[in-house]
Amino acid sequence: MRPTTVTLPWGACTYTNPCPSCRAKLTTTLTKAVVGPWEWSVVRIVEAEYIRYGDEPYIEVYKAREGTRFVIVTARISCTQVLHPETIDDFNFSVTTSTGREYFFAYGCADEFVPVNTRCMVRIWNASKELINKALPVYLHFEIPTLPGSIGENDFIFMIPGNEKPARLRLYIKLSSGEEFRGEIPLP
Repeated sequence: MRPTTVTLPWGACTYTNPCPSCRAKLTTTLTKAVVGPWEWSVVRIVEAEYIRYGDEPYIEVYKAREGTRFVIVTARISCTQVLHPETIDDFNFSVTTSTGREYFFAYGCADEFVPVNTRCMVRIWNASKELINKALPVYLHFEIPTLPGSIGENDFIFMIPGNEKPARLRLYIKLSSGEEFRGEIPLP
């Protein structure tokens, strides 16, 4: 484990998460697309009943509400072109399902996991060791690379109804210059 500094549109924060080299076994590319100056590769799609975030003694465990489930999409993002030293002003990721409905991702901020839609998940307070071990660990780094050749990796967590299947990952990034990038990646 190592401290990770995360730069978000509203500031920077540091927390500890597994380093990318701990996740090196995720080498298969399921699907990829180019969106503006980035190449996005989806390397894993997994469903989970429980997810966990953080390190001991600050592990947080969440359960999807009844009728929904977590779908975790792991993506590698590599910068392919020279970008001006601009900051990323805004970004958003969503999954469109087989029914055409769209669900937005949850994200990490500061030292805690902050869900976008708290109605879809339940935090398990004082989770047992057994439940912690059962929960799927998620990696939330959110530093979109801006230098050519630089690579980032992140788990994008979605809560979707149990009867729907993820079909497309939708991406939106806006630079402080006002330039916007949008794209979609079909999910296998």
